[in-house]
Amino acid sequence: MSDKLEPGEFWNLMDEYARAFGWVVMHWTRLEHNMMVLVEKLTGTDRTTAEAIYLPLRANARSQLIAALAKANIPEKHLQDRVLEFVTQFDSVRIQRNHLMHSPIAWVSDADSTMRQRRESQYGQVKKALAEVPLSDVRSLGATINGLGHKVLGEICFHKDFAARFEALRTQIRS
Repeated sequence: MSDKLEPGEFWNLMDEYARAFGWVVMHWTRLEHNMMVLVEKLTGTDRTTAEAIYLPLRANARSQLIAALAKANIPEKHLQDRVLEFVTQFDSVRIQRNHLMHSPIAWVSDADSTMRQRRESQYGQVKKALAEVPLSDVRSLGATINGLGHKVLGEICFHKDFAARFEALRTQIRS
């Protein structure tokens, strides 16, 4: 038996990678939308205003905005900490997602059926590196992003611990 992937096996594997990449994209889009909901809650404004604030910003500025809004508008330290913990998790996942989505695919190895990506620059610094990207890691990243999307809504935006604070912000903005 050969270690070389047969053409059909290769394309089946590429289809699996494509599906996993698609899940990452879909979950990322939902997470970004849910973060706009968080900006809406933290500013006490409406969705249109939150989008106008959030969408023009680069990803790292978006998380900085949310952290600053939490510090400015949530006096309860334990609630602030929950938002800041979420922002830290978001930033970690954002970096992983950006590596995955913005690095060109170099090849899929016949030996271990693992995709490799060329990572030639990072944050303005030229770096030449070859990264292994197992299919399981792509799937895991999609699941992690999905979990964060649910977390920001369920544990922050619509959680009872935050309800009074968000209502006070909305009332303050309206008056």
